[in-house]
Amino acid sequence: MWTDQKIIYVSVLCLILLVNAAAGCVNGWAYVGCFPESSLPPYPSERVYFGYSAGTKFNYMAGKAEASSSKFISMARHVSLGKAHTFDAPPSTEVAEVLRGICQTPCLDDTTRFCGCSNQAYRGFGGPSDAGCSSFNPRASDPSNKNEVHAVYKNCKSCTPTGNVANSNKATAGSITGTTGQTVNVTCNTGYTGGGTATCSMGGTFNALACSANTCTCPNGTPTIATGSGASLCDTATVDCSVCDAGYTISATAVSGSAQTCNVDSCTATYVLNSDKATANTISGKAKFVVVVFCFYYQHQHISLTPF
Repeated sequence: MWTDQKIIYVSVLCLILLVNAAAGCVNGWAYVGCFPESSLPPYPSERVYFGYSAGTKFNYMAGKAEASSSKFISMARHVSLGKAHTFDAPPSTEVAEVLRGICQTPCLDDTTRFCGCSNQAYRGFGGPSDAGCSSFNPRASDPSNKNEVHAVYKNCKSCTPTGNVANSNKATAGSITGTTGQTVNVTCNTGYTGGGTATCSMGGTFNALACSANTCTCPNGTPTIATGSGASLCDTATVDCSVCDAGYTISATAVSGSAQTCNVDSCTATYVLNSDKATANTISGKAKFVVVVFCFYYQHQHISLTPF
């Protein structure tokens, strides 16, 4: 005979199990809900199947998902057997409210987790008695459902906080945080290029991002690297130089808000005797400029005198 005390104890124990299974993120996994197989991503293109006892073991499936960097797992248990999957896209429509308790069949390796129900009597399988799975029979009204509902969990492990992306909105240490699959936008400051989306990976880390100073164009010179807060040399000019090549002189000191160009140097004027440029300062121009000079040609004759 069951006493009232035992009934109360069992009821409280069941309640604790259900609360734990349906709690938020626990040890890196959060319960999503109860779904028919038709609501899971398509198989085999987007879903990996695991058979036999996999559908009864939460920890086993969690390990498989983490090894393959999959975001979701699903289990549908029938006694000591079952079917399970790993996938990345979230499932669609959950089962009706009145059927969601069927998913609460506990897993064999962790009774605080749900392992769904696959009461496939038509295949010779009798479902576990927990959570009413043995009486679960929606097949008559939904032939494609195969008398099964899948308990779905999502990986929710927190990534190691990061940040320190210099010259961005996430320059502070620890400013990039999140759980598996979550993303954080990193925007570079004015004058810098890069940034992007930091995604929390299954491995517990975010991908690295950086913001690099813009490089201004500069013919015949060394490009200026854009720096400074709120503005940069590149913001107000199409040509910015910090140092010019040999034969060129910078137009102005490189400072924020001004344009710099490399102006070609002028050569000292000169001349060449006995040429078409014999007049002083007739040869002039800028660096790398070519002046053609024609020299005059004189023919000398030698005369021999012979005595008579």
